[in-house]
Amino acid sequence: MDEISEDASYFWVWIDGQSRILIFYGDGSTIHKQLG
Repeated sequence: MDEISEDASYFWVWIDGQSRILIFYGDGSTIHKQLG
């Protein structure tokens, strides 16, 4: 994940070897925080 909006309604993701894509709330995507 590259960047996320304050309200988590959209976020940018880098795809290995490609470009950055924008994911919107409602696309069926879910963000989970990974503890580590």
